[in-house]
Amino acid sequence: PQLCVIDSGLTSQHPLLSNHVGHMMAVAPETSAGDDNGHGTFVAGVAVFGDIYRCIADGEFQSPVTVHSARIFNENGEVESSDLLIKQITHVVS
Repeated sequence: PQLCVIDSGLTSQHPLLSNHVGHMMAVAPETSAGDDNGHGTFVAGVAVFGDIYRCIADGEFQSPVTVHSARIFNENGEVESSDLLIKQITHVVS
């Protein structure tokens, strides 16, 4: 399965996620696809592994999920404008 997290980006070298990262893009103006505040990486982790506490207890971090990332927020976790947000999401899903 594949999914796309539309958020603050993704830390592609995260030790738990690096084998699950697909395409990464930044649609926010003047930003990289990386995650400056960790929220998008956290969301991607939940999307890939589900209950991380269960994974820790079981010692199993296997998942068939590939996560793609579309960064729509700037380094402050903000969207430049609501019109831009709509355009960015439309761009990501098209």
